[in-house]
Amino acid sequence: MHLPSLLQALAWACSAVAQTYPATVEFDVVFPRNETYAPTTLMPLVFAFRNSPAWIPLIPLLEWSIRILPTGEFVDYGATDLAWGINTTTDPYFKFVSSQALTVEGNYMLVWTLAYGNCTADPYSDFEILDIDYLHVNDTTNHTSFSIAKGAQAVDLAAASSSCPAQQGMALNVTTALKVGVTEEWKRRDVCGVLAHQQPSPKPCALQLDTAAASSIAAALTASACSAPHPRYTGPCPPKPTQSTSAGTRTRGFATARLTSSAGIAVLIIHALVFIGLVCSF
Repeated sequence: MHLPSLLQALAWACSAVAQTYPATVEFDVVFPRNETYAPTTLMPLVFAFRNSPAWIPLIPLLEWSIRILPTGEFVDYGATDLAWGINTTTDPYFKFVSSQALTVEGNYMLVWTLAYGNCTADPYSDFEILDIDYLHVNDTTNHTSFSIAKGAQAVDLAAASSSCPAQQGMALNVTTALKVGVTEEWKRRDVCGVLAHQQPSPKPCALQLDTAAASSIAAALTASACSAPHPRYTGPCPPKPTQSTSAGTRTRGFATARLTSSAGIAVLIIHALVFIGLVCSF
């Protein structure tokens, strides 16, 4: 495992341990909004998970599709399992993908379904650990309507409207988290969230992307589209590094760099373990 991945995993594990309940979590569609946009070869789809550490025991799964109105014909779809995919060191956590199917004028609908776990305590047991009979999965489906038209505003993540319908989000009250005995049945997570009977109203448009975050997301989506094995994206791509530069970077001082890097990584791992142990102890 690379050092960044290890540190990230340790930090995420710590966040899961340190999370306190009750807690409120929220899922929002940040982009697109219920507006009209110019045709584009790369439409961002940006989703937000607020209070990200408290999402961990809910093992969320996000599915989305884009459909033509009024026929309901599918033009694009995708799914992301976020049981281990939410970065709890970032709040809110933004999950973003893109669609290259919105170059034609018309009315569209982004349909999303979020599946999330819920568990109930065993009334006949004094133990907190749950078996499969007390683990459940709920889901919520909703949609955002938008249009594509020539001459309309260009896609701009930072300029999204501050008003939008409530169906662009959902919120949950997590009362506590219980231990799971059969982790294989819970995507190898060892905790399960207990949801309240009544859920709060979401505030999806209270979340705005600043210019820096919008630029970072746009750059990441462009880079991903340009590096796809069989790219359909026809827009501008960042320049690729030349072969000579890449080779020189890889080979210069290889033996020394490898030894120094290995020693440095070992020291950093030790420091990281100590640091995260201290943080988790509070």
